[in-house]
Amino acid sequence: MCRLLFVLLYVTILVICWRRYASWGISMDNIMLFILFSVMAFGYVYKSLKRTNPLTPNLAYSIFLFLCGFSFIPLNTTNESLDIYTLFLLILSIVFFLTGLYFGKRIRLTWNFPYFNLSFRLLLFRALVTFSFLIFILECSNLGYIPILVMFTSDVYSDMNDNAIPMLHYFVQLSNFLPFFSLIMYKEGVIKRKERNCVIVISIFIIINCLSRQLLLLSILSLLLYYLCYKSVSKIKLISLLMLPVIMFVVIGSIRLKTIKGDRDDLEYLKDYANTMYEVNLLEVYLGLYSTNNFTTFKTFALRADQDNYRGLGVYSFQPFYTITLLNSFKQFSINPNLNSFASLGTYAIDPYLDFGIIGIIVMNLFYGVITSLSYRKYLQRNERWILPYCLLFFCTIMAAFTNYFNTFFIWFVIIINFLLVNPIKSKCKVANISCGKNM
Repeated sequence: MCRLLFVLLYVTILVICWRRYASWGISMDNIMLFILFSVMAFGYVYKSLKRTNPLTPNLAYSIFLFLCGFSFIPLNTTNESLDIYTLFLLILSIVFFLTGLYFGKRIRLTWNFPYFNLSFRLLLFRALVTFSFLIFILECSNLGYIPILVMFTSDVYSDMNDNAIPMLHYFVQLSNFLPFFSLIMYKEGVIKRKERNCVIVISIFIIINCLSRQLLLLSILSLLLYYLCYKSVSKIKLISLLMLPVIMFVVIGSIRLKTIKGDRDDLEYLKDYANTMYEVNLLEVYLGLYSTNNFTTFKTFALRADQDNYRGLGVYSFQPFYTITLLNSFKQFSINPNLNSFASLGTYAIDPYLDFGIIGIIVMNLFYGVITSLSYRKYLQRNERWILPYCLLFFCTIMAAFTNYFNTFFIWFVIIINFLLVNPIKSKCKVANISCGKNM
């Protein structure tokens, strides 16, 4: 009965949207494309919510599908309708990412990262905690104040980014995962309860001061996936847990927005900022900013790269390698400043195209899908070593409509730290009534 009501509610919302956007004079073709992609996204959401643990790769990718559909509703004067070629590139990305998810369920990974002894892991854990805190204090010293004391009057997020110490700032960001690592170490009996609690308090203090919504989302996801790996919860409790990161995301966004807009109304400020041409509500403004604008950027960058006959040949897709080897400091190995997809938010799909064209879209989307699916399968086996990697790749998939986190150095830096700190444990191939071999 609840599922039927859920479906009826969604259909009702789509009908209301159809009538609303048609009354604005938006093309019926655009509205139909929006509905088509929305129905695809809803199908994955519905299928995932039927599971005891619904945090599947398909659920994460449904966000990209929905926002891709909403991008066909041009709310802002700066938005452009996607042409046939751009739509073809997006469909190609979707098809091969989903194909990668399918094959990832069937690939057998036999290689394992080396195991490390207890003393090394404990030493590394304590060193990371100490280093994260010291670098944070040093950045606050450069900043001239502790962010939490002025977060309602200053643009703390921008100030922290402007005063971040290159490369070393990754250790400050790593504090978002120290609560997860402390839980793992405590569960194994490596550290005492007092040390675990101390690490969690220090980490939360740093997290609050940084005001990064993306990193906060990652922190909550890591703890949520850890919890769901071992506990079966009711649907109501699960929905409450899933709402927590959404609420925190909105709260931090409101704090950051307050320091920018002053006393102006949120809706009016965002409508002016986005150059919105219709009488929209606050949700639609955000959807326009974070979906339609991004897919317009995708189209602009794809066309510009083709016009300039530009191909990065790996400088976008393999940024972690270029970063750790410092090759990105050389001009020939750095991204084109006029095609900075990370800064401009051109969705995850643009980087492979800027590097290798259509071949890049096919190969890289297969790769993204396969590694996400593989990590999910390992997670379902209660392998503690794979909880955080799956969390990170799940996050990358959630953020696919914004930018490409699959190719950021920080994601792979944390994955390496995870494999150094966490050893695998053996368990049965069944978690929370979900069999490893079943479809996602």
